[in-house]
Amino acid sequence: MKQLFNNDWFFHREPLETTIDTFFNTKDWEPVDIPHDWMIYDSKDLYAQGVSCYKKTFTVPALGLDRLSILFEGVYMDNEVYLNGEKIFTWPYGYSQFEIDLTSYVKEGENTIWVKNTYELPNSRWYPGSGIYRNVWLVRRPAVHFTTDGGYLSAKKEGCFYSACRLRDSKRYRFCLRGYSFPHSTCTGW
Repeated sequence: MKQLFNNDWFFHREPLETTIDTFFNTKDWEPVDIPHDWMIYDSKDLYAQGVSCYKKTFTVPALGLDRLSILFEGVYMDNEVYLNGEKIFTWPYGYSQFEIDLTSYVKEGENTIWVKNTYELPNSRWYPGSGIYRNVWLVRRPAVHFTTDGGYLSAKKEGCFYSACRLRDSKRYRFCLRGYSFPHSTCTGW
């Protein structure tokens, strides 16, 4: 199940060199709607440097054997992700999505995630914005599943058959298949 996870986020910004402990301890959070670009709010200084952090508290039901991940479609940039006070992930890029498997970090019940990002010059030659500028998704899957954007199928036709088919995901698992081409009325035998 993939569920949009854009509601109930909070935001706080500090100067460069601010550590995560500042964000863990501050009470000065403002509610924001995701997607959110914090640089656009000061049009007189569109390239203001800073460290920002987004925070969200959410409840996790019992997972059983299921896996739980969070998918960020875009966060600009130099990101660190913390869950329940523990650093669980870093992502230095600002223009590509990333997904984090939360299963071994979440606890049943209330959890808090912090997404810290840094905007520092020199940077992009265009206006990049800064913050969680695309959707966020919470994804619950069975223990055995295909990874996000990780699979493709290829096949080679040999006469009446497709053979040497490979199903591959980002971890390079391969599965071989063999079957008739369709329609198979011109093919005889199996």
